[in-house]
Amino acid sequence: MSSIHNAILVFGSGPGIGRNVAVLFAERGFRKVILMSRNKQRLAQDGDAVRSACAGVEVQEITVDAADLDSVQRALESANEALVDTPLEFVLFNTARTGPSKFFEFSAEELEADLRVRNTNRSFAGNR
Repeated sequence: MSSIHNAILVFGSGPGIGRNVAVLFAERGFRKVILMSRNKQRLAQDGDAVRSACAGVEVQEITVDAADLDSVQRALESANEALVDTPLEFVLFNTARTGPSKFFEFSAEELEADLRVRNTNRSFAGNR
């Protein structure tokens, strides 16, 4: 018999680590899974994968652009509303810019966007 856990938030859901961690946690008894990603279509696929792996788990899908602080703030507010009275027990911060690139061919704007995705969102960690 597995233990019952509360909620996990996956900030940066995707076809690799994000989705697989969400599935694993659902299988291990987390009753609520909140998935966040910038790609709405893939986010729906990730949600379906979690639901398929574990009947009865509640899955929320929230679209967010991690490089945009206003989008992050709105997404965190939506996640807080989705939790209702379920305690948030675990957060996976898994955001990344994906795609092939050569470092010395990056523009300053691309480098700044990458840094925003990985660093500026940490200021929101104490919100919940």
